[in-house]
Amino acid sequence: MALIGIGKCSKYYIYIFVVIFCQFICDYLTQFNKDNEYENINNNIKKENNIIDYSFKLENHFLIRDLLKFIGEIICGIILYIFYKHLEQNTRISLKKYEEDKSKYFGEKAKSNNNSLYLIGFLYSLNIILRSFCMSLNFDAGFWTLEIIFIVYLSYRILKTKIGNHQKVTIFLLSVLFIFQIIGTFIQRTNHECKKIGENCKEIYLYDNNIYIVIIKKLGHFIFIPILFIIYIINYILRDYSWVKSKYLMDIKSVPMYKILFFTGITGTIIVIICFSFVSFFPCNSYKNVDITNFTYIDSDNQVKNIVLSTQICNLMDYDDTTKELKFYYDNFFIFLKEYNNFNTTGILEIFTLPIYLIMNLIISFSQIMILKHLDIFILLVNVSFNYFIGRLIVFIINKGDEKYMTLSLFILLELEEIISIIAYLIYMEIIELKFCKLDYDLKKNIQNRSRSDFGGLFLDEDNEEKEDMEKEECN
Repeated sequence: MALIGIGKCSKYYIYIFVVIFCQFICDYLTQFNKDNEYENINNNIKKENNIIDYSFKLENHFLIRDLLKFIGEIICGIILYIFYKHLEQNTRISLKKYEEDKSKYFGEKAKSNNNSLYLIGFLYSLNIILRSFCMSLNFDAGFWTLEIIFIVYLSYRILKTKIGNHQKVTIFLLSVLFIFQIIGTFIQRTNHECKKIGENCKEIYLYDNNIYIVIIKKLGHFIFIPILFIIYIINYILRDYSWVKSKYLMDIKSVPMYKILFFTGITGTIIVIICFSFVSFFPCNSYKNVDITNFTYIDSDNQVKNIVLSTQICNLMDYDDTTKELKFYYDNFFIFLKEYNNFNTTGILEIFTLPIYLIMNLIISFSQIMILKHLDIFILLVNVSFNYFIGRLIVFIINKGDEKYMTLSLFILLELEEIISIIAYLIYMEIIELKFCKLDYDLKKNIQNRSRSDFGGLFLDEDNEEKEDMEKEECN
């Protein structure tokens, strides 16, 4: 008997591959700028050996990217709404009528779910924006394996789900990854080997340090280390609660998918507009009397100093040739309009990236809501590991393993984490079946087989009793 088997795949698993492909296109348009390489962060310039010959400006506009995601959810919600209306006309029954009948025959009062929808919309939108902000810091300091614990707990409390033996294996594997992540935080991100010429690499190249030193040097104090970790944890909780609560509304409260998408899209768009009204007028940092050719400036004491680009919290630069002032923004709507106002060949290429990015996020939103409705919440994390694994591998190959972009030890550790997490998710999804130590006892197909056996035995006992009664009557 084989110790490991392959389970059946649901037809809804196709949405996992759709999300992976569409997210890959989005990552391609933003130069895979997650945690894949640090050379452009060290110098704030693009490397010669780039993923593509041209770097899209969408890469540094995090709020614009969030806005396109939310608009995609709104459009997706509208499309699904039209589909639902068409379906109601064909079936001659509406969700409203269903709620009225349930109230009439079962004595259940129809309750509005709008408050829950507003809460989900706000929390998930906040998660998207907060996640983009964390990504812009280029720290990669989040222990994402903790997210598994949050999902398990919230699913137990809200959905009343139980954990099977094979799912406990998944949780165990991901717990081991937590140790790997702790080890990874102590590994230096890049290695320039410029000590040979007597230079201090760890001062010149910020990411030649481990992540803790990077945070201290970039934010100025060690107190930001726990603060940053707390922000990551809050970000995970916001997303996980939104996912679990959305599934609860769809499965238990019969809330249609389009409402969740529409509420999230509208709420997120409003929050992005509010954020733009602040960040577009208030720079993160600014320097006067700047020589932009070598990034130096003259301070108040008339001393020439260097602008250390790698320590800047915000990456979007705006230089005024007249006043010679350099400002750093998290995002800026006016800079965005100015950059996309050029209608030459490059400008046209830039403009085409916007609808492509929008369409890809529209498809991602639809696929994720379908996964959430018909599959398990854990499956939403599968594409994350796949995309990080693929994107990091592509960048590593393009850079020919040069450690000034990422050290080999860090690359191996991070890729190993993704592989183990993918295997763990496949076990949870019952695609990989562990057939030893009763780890397959709680598989869905085995539960169904036991149910059939129990019911079959029950019916067989009833048939035997009927036969015995008939025989007794014949004898009498």
